[in-house]
Amino acid sequence: MARSSWSVSVALCCVPFYGCATDEDYRKVFRDQHSAWLEMTEVLSTVRDEKSMAVAKVKLDASFDKFEAISKRAKALPAPSKEIKQQLEKEREYLEQATADLLREVGRIRKMLGGPAFLSQFEARHPGLMGAAR
Repeated sequence: MARSSWSVSVALCCVPFYGCATDEDYRKVFRDQHSAWLEMTEVLSTVRDEKSMAVAKVKLDASFDKFEAISKRAKALPAPSKEIKQQLEKEREYLEQATADLLREVGRIRKMLGGPAFLSQFEARHPGLMGAAR
């Protein structure tokens, strides 16, 4: 249930639409969000011990900055038309898969020695992201 409600909140948080813009504006935000989450997932997949956690932290800091910038762009978009929403449906599926993969890595790391402390570094900045896999 936490994953389902988190996915809904991610969709609302990452792409809250309020007005009118081109379909490409929305697609660009979806693609950028998808790429950022794939990058975060890739970095998290390298975490095996405390040494790799330190390396991942440096890489994740840059990814989180990208996430914040994309989120701000998404929030600035106006509400899409029904047509644009329909066009984005397939891309939403890709974003949901990226979300599931990211949550899987967070859950794996949470079970590791030092994993909760590693993840807690990011929870203050993005509470929904890391907390959803508990």
